[in-house]
Amino acid sequence: MNIGLKAKEVNYRIIKIGSENPKVWFHEIAEIHCSELKEGSLRNLGVDGLEIIYSKLVSIPKSGLWCAVEDGRVTGFISGCADIRKFYRALFFKTVFQLALISFSRILKTNSLGNLLKTLLYPFQSSQWIETPAEFHDTNAELIAISVRKEFHHQGIGRKLVEHLETGFQEWKVDRFYHVATDTRDPLSNAFYLGMGFEKYGVKKFTNFSLQIYEKKIYKPV
Repeated sequence: MNIGLKAKEVNYRIIKIGSENPKVWFHEIAEIHCSELKEGSLRNLGVDGLEIIYSKLVSIPKSGLWCAVEDGRVTGFISGCADIRKFYRALFFKTVFQLALISFSRILKTNSLGNLLKTLLYPFQSSQWIETPAEFHDTNAELIAISVRKEFHHQGIGRKLVEHLETGFQEWKVDRFYHVATDTRDPLSNAFYLGMGFEKYGVKKFTNFSLQIYEKKIYKPV
């Protein structure tokens, strides 16, 4: 994941996306996911498959998708949910048939079917901790994905997206902690989360690499 840390003044708006928004925005979000998020199995669905996922995501209760828009173009996005298990269950039933129609041949060609299934089922599987958390916190709230176009790095967009997601968590009555996972080998994403005030929670084994799990406290509005 590649997100800059240094902010400067830019002309963009953060918008919570719904089904009423332009369809092209979902397409642009899928393009950003494929081009900027190099790790993970979901990108093997391609832009058309990810467009389906993000367009259905916005209809799942207590989940959300926000994007930064400048001159009508999406420059970055973030997605999250209050309960990752309920989210993936709902997403599976909303997308399985469409994804099967357009993406099965692509998945087979990339030999990624097993990893994709592990991605969709990971909230329901017993995790293999490589580094166990010092203290376990019972939360299913999660930042699912965040990315910003490379040419818009270092403009504070990532920080603003996280702030809007945290407002969403407050609206969903998440008043304790939420988690996010990133590849332990990615220095930029790890630096971003640490710079945003996340704390290291533990490390999990996932397919052929390890995930650094971060945790952040959600504070109730004053």
